[in-house]
Amino acid sequence: MADRVQATDWIAARSTLIRDLKREGGLSDAALEAMGAVPRHEFIPATKRQDSYANHPVPIGLGQTISQPDMVGWLADAVGAAAASVVTVEANHTATRHGEGVECGSTGLFTG
Repeated sequence: MADRVQATDWIAARSTLIRDLKREGGLSDAALEAMGAVPRHEFIPATKRQDSYANHPVPIGLGQTISQPDMVGWLADAVGAAAASVVTVEANHTATRHGEGVECGSTGLFTG
């Protein structure tokens, strides 16, 4: 896949990334499936969005980056993406995640 994705068809760009990562090996099908379901581009500033599905870190501002996709996949495998894919909150209760930046927020979508 090209280093920079010039795309407004984010589904196609995400599918290409997942296909490339699958071909490279090393990530579970569960991690790849979870990554394929998360709209990574929505967690990246508009000025950097063309790099959303390139397999390298992307600057998100204030000297921070969102990790490259294969690193996110390895993290998902480490925490068990399949086992942590659903969180249930009872009515009148609140679930709060602390200490997470943009990257962790997108990663949290499929790691629980």
